[in-house]
Amino acid sequence: MIGWYDSFEHVKQKLLVWVARQDQEDYLKTRGYLGALAIGLPIIYLPERHIRRIQGSLLVMPAHSINETTQSWNIASYLRTIYDVRDRFSDIVVCLHASCWGKDNVRRAFQDGPFPVIQGAGGEVNALHRMQQLLSTFEYVTSNSSGSHMAYGAFFGAKVSIFGKYAELSKADLQNHITYKKYPWRLALDLASGSEQNTLKHFPFLFGLPWEVKQQIEWGREQVGYASRKNPEELKKLFGWAIHRRVFKLALVRRAAGRLYGFTRAQAQRLRPCIARHLNVGVEAKP
Repeated sequence: MIGWYDSFEHVKQKLLVWVARQDQEDYLKTRGYLGALAIGLPIIYLPERHIRRIQGSLLVMPAHSINETTQSWNIASYLRTIYDVRDRFSDIVVCLHASCWGKDNVRRAFQDGPFPVIQGAGGEVNALHRMQQLLSTFEYVTSNSSGSHMAYGAFFGAKVSIFGKYAELSKADLQNHITYKKYPWRLALDLASGSEQNTLKHFPFLFGLPWEVKQQIEWGREQVGYASRKNPEELKKLFGWAIHRRVFKLALVRRAAGRLYGFTRAQAQRLRPCIARHLNVGVEAKP
């Protein structure tokens, strides 16, 4: 075990770990990850757009699950809470996470409510642009849970809030997630981290009446790592996008494709794109 630990410590020092913020970089480096570097979240690299914001409009972004998890909080009750304050806003739209949209029972529960329901960003190629459009169009964004949507909304100038009964997650909601099956000790930690108590402790200013909250642009910028953004040349170097590196990697791919023992040459050629993807090099498969 001592030898394994020493080997892992050596690997940690060489790992490239890109994070959003400087405090995250500093934390990882104190734990031996010397390759940690703050470069901001991808959303900060979107080009600026001048989008007309609808005054008095409210975008409701409820707590969401993912494919392997469930949500046990009361959707109908939350919608009633929003309905009771509807006169405070010119327009109200509910935006569902893509995973919730894909669950018929969840989507229908919202669609049966009193407000229009749209699908939020998922894994599509224009996901970040879609988020930018939505969060720059509505004056107010509210939720019943903490999450990245709070930081993104604040970053784009929306007035964000947590309002209504907080959507606390339970062990039953998360127990089928692969992370907690593999690392069950993390479940209690993550539940505590995302709880109302912890969120209120760290971000008390997020809680309030949606129509009374103010912009938190500087906080949003801090959360998404805006101060750590890199210029295009720096990013090219970090990601290995220089032409000479791509040529070198392509040579490695071709060499590997011809030396895959146990495969015919034709089979090895078809494996080249798989190898290339791990090296960030575009290669066409040959028949």
